[in-house]
Amino acid sequence: MEHTPSPPQPTPQPVPNPEPVPVNTDAMLLDKLRATAGSMAAWLKFLGIVYIIQATISIVTTMFIGIIFAWIPLWMGIVLFQAGNRASTAALSGRSEELIPMIDKLKLYFIINGIVMIVAIVIVIFILVIFGAGFMTMFHEFRQMAY
Repeated sequence: MEHTPSPPQPTPQPVPNPEPVPVNTDAMLLDKLRATAGSMAAWLKFLGIVYIIQATISIVTTMFIGIIFAWIPLWMGIVLFQAGNRASTAALSGRSEELIPMIDKLKLYFIINGIVMIVAIVIVIFILVIFGAGFMTMFHEFRQMAY
């Protein structure tokens, strides 16, 4: 049996790239943002209600003296609940304009939260300095009494 050489294989020609299909990435991005807003709406409302309940309990249990400090979590709860409502509206109506007030409410929430954190850190540092100075004075007095 004789071996016959196989005919030469044609080299594959590159397929020309088809014209790119224009994709409206802005519309896709807005759809994704609306879907994300819709999925986080329930959590925003839940956390808003938790903040409101926490503030209300604080106010009632301190015989309304707690309003001095409880207005901050009450305000934060209202802001989160409003953001959740805007997120629901944006997701259900398909109106992207509703995302802007939602983000504005979240921005306000984070600003309030950040200010509260800064104030809390300053208070803790102040208390640590006061107690530290008191402890050092007391320690110094005990050393004096030992001699």
